Amino acid sequence: MAGVMNPTAAAQLGIKPFEAADYLQSDEDCAHYLQACIDEAPEDAALFAKTIGDVA
Repeated sequence: MAGVMNPTAAAQLGIKPFEAADYLQSDEDCAHYLQACIDEAPEDAALFAKTIGDVA
């Protein structure tokens, strides 16, 4: 399953979850992020829903 990592392995490797919302500082950032999502996978409704959640 994509996007799921073994928590033990992540801790051993020092990998922390990436949270896109932490980097969205302005309306322009949000617009660019949404556009990148549409450009990358225009037919992926689940990705678009996740992106909207990050922006919200």
